[in-house]
This record gives sequence, structure tokens and C-alpha cells, in this order.
Amino acid sequence: MPQQNRRGNGQDDLKEIGKAIRAIRRSRGWSQAEFAEMIGLARESLGQCELGRRNFRIKTYLAIRSVTGEDPVTLALEGSLQTVRKRDATPKVLLRLQRLVRRIRLMEARRKLVEARQRFEREVYSTIARRWNEARSGFFFGAVLTYVLRVLAIEYDIPFGEPSGPIDWVLVISFCTAALLLPLQFVDAVRFVMWHRKERGGRL
Repeated sequence: MPQQNRRGNGQDDLKEIGKAIRAIRRSRGWSQAEFAEMIGLARESLGQCELGRRNFRIKTYLAIRSVTGEDPVTLALEGSLQTVRKRDATPKVLLRLQRLVRRIRLMEARRKLVEARQRFEREVYSTIARRWNEARSGFFFGAVLTYVLRVLAIEYDIPFGEPSGPIDWVLVISFCTAALLLPLQFVDAVRFVMWHRKERGGRL
């Protein structure tokens, strides 16, 4: 039951944000197809977001802010505050509002981190280096995921990447790839943290 309540509360938050997205779009006279193309979504996906049936990625959130200059999450919070003003602020309403505020703060933190990372990439790395970073990160996380899945397959006897000989090459190659790339990932992360701290005047 508590899990159902949590899912329901999260769905309510998505519906509020979806209403805000729809209001932003309609205020500009855009159709779903037009707006979806502007923010890089399929029309059906945008429709699901507006109905609160689909969570959207931080990339979509940033695209909406960039295209419209408005923040759907902030508008959703303002809508919730209007609701509180119109009726008694019952504990249930206040609790829901608190959850929405936490959600907004989390999304804002993620947005700022993504934007900081983008600035870091542009200032520190060349175009070729940025492409290498993307490829390296893809290989690293792919190797880690493959290794974890293979370990789970061995542990629970799941037919995934079964070795064809005495050596489990899937396990060995994924482990070695992750181990070789880990120092580079770590150095990149440290450089980003130091750059971000300098940008913020010594504060993380």
C-alpha cells in the first residue's frame, strides 16, 4: 500500500507538470506536433507528458526552458500554491506540495549540473576531445553493465553471455575494459569538480 501511495503521489506531480507544459504550449498557439518538433520529442510522447502519463528526461526539460523561456516545474508549483490558497491547507495538500518542492529542487540541481558539465566540456576540451570523452564514457558504462549482468547471470544461473570454452571471455574483456578506462573517468571527474569549484568561487 505505501508503494502504491508513492506511485500515486509521483503521478500527481507529473500531472501538474504536464498541465503546465500544455498551458505553455497553448499560450503560444502551438500544436502538439509543432511544439514536439521544437523540443525534439515525438508528438505522441509530448501528449503523454502533457497528460502526466510519462516522465520526461532532463534533456526535454532543458529544451522546454530554452524554447519557451519558461519553467514548467515552477509553473506547476505555482499552480499547487493556488490550490492551497483556494481551500484549506490540509496536511495531505501540504505534504503533496512539499513533495513537489523537493522534486523541483532535484530537477533544478540536475539542470544546473548538466549545464555546468556542458560549459566545462566547451571550455576545457576540443571538439575531438569531447567526442573521445563521449565514446570513452559509452565504452566504460557499457563494459560495467556487461560485467554486472554477467556476474548476475553466473550467480543466478541465467543464460547470458555463456562462455564457449574454459575462459569466460565476456567477463574478462568487460572487466579489463572497465578497469583500463576507470582511471580516465576518474581524472575527468576530478577535473570537472575542480573546474566547477573554481567557477563557483571555491564552493562545490
